Amino acid sequence: MQANQGQAQQQKPVRSLKEIQEEEQEIAFLMWFKEESARVQQENERRVTLALNATDESEGSARARGKGGRGRGRGSRSERGRGRGRREQASAAAV
Repeated sequence: MQANQGQAQQQKPVRSLKEIQEEEQEIAFLMWFKEESARVQQENERRVTLALNATDESEGSARARGKGGRGRGRGSRSERGRGRGRREQASAAAV
């Protein structure tokens, strides 16, 4: 019977405490890495969704404003049709 126990102990690999701890640390790291990867992926998906929503909103408001980009207000100088600019008005007044 003692001979059988001696053979069983020889067949079973002997691992040191250091080896066991290293294996447990590796398992803990792999679990953390998997969870962190999932968290980062969710964060990236959330950012993409927010960016797409922001783009859709800005395009929608630009369409509502029209070409000038200033709503239904006065428009740009070239669209106002005021004629002379300040320099031209000043030189005309000086003449």
